[in-house]
Amino acid sequence: AEARAFAKETLLLGAHNHSTLLRTLGDIYLFGDAELARGCAQILFSHYGNVLKSSHRIYVINTLLNHFGEAITLGIGGVGGSKQAFDTRVFHSNLALAAKDFANQLDALNSAFALVNMPYPLRVKDALAPVSVTNLESQPPQIQIRGPLVSVMMSTFNAERTLLPILQSLSAQTYADIEILVIDDCSSDNSVALAEAYARSTDPRVRVIKMEKNGGTYRARNRGLLEARGEFFTCNDSEDWAYPTKIA
Repeated sequence: AEARAFAKETLLLGAHNHSTLLRTLGDIYLFGDAELARGCAQILFSHYGNVLKSSHRIYVINTLLNHFGEAITLGIGGVGGSKQAFDTRVFHSNLALAAKDFANQLDALNSAFALVNMPYPLRVKDALAPVSVTNLESQPPQIQIRGPLVSVMMSTFNAERTLLPILQSLSAQTYADIEILVIDDCSSDNSVALAEAYARSTDPRVRVIKMEKNGGTYRARNRGLLEARGEFFTCNDSEDWAYPTKIA
């Protein structure tokens, strides 16, 4: 009780900086005082917004959400007001997902990406389903950037559920000079057949390499390095959708 009273007096007197306010929020589970938490967060966003790191903003939002729920969290100016911060927009997307409001989930994600100059809006195959790697629609690249060959390595193990959407996202890269190495780590499902069919029918830049025995992701990637023809190389996991400008 004494600590809570002291914290409130600190706020009233203005005897604080962003570090003391962050520490107070760290103890808010002991104080159990929603108004104190609200006051700390509002002052942090209104007075110290220019010095708060992205990690600080996430910490404040998560603390409020975990201890006091969505209503109080969204009532804070820095969270529910301007919606300018990237992480705030992702936060709103997650709230929309939790509410099964998939249209606003997509809109909030796209507004976050636009804020950091990612010019290609995400599109979904099924508007009645949430954004996910299997529900994202990859469009043909609007521009073709040429340059040194880049080897993109993807290790697979029983990845038939996500493999085709991920390959489609790599085929839709704005950077044209890539090879896509699918290194299969002895899958027991249809991963190899799907990848080979995709290479034949859709994108000849895909090469499928089968490991002789299962050895894990990093052995598969080392095999990919041996097979790579590119001047540069990178990895893309078989469940990670690639934004169109990832390689560029």
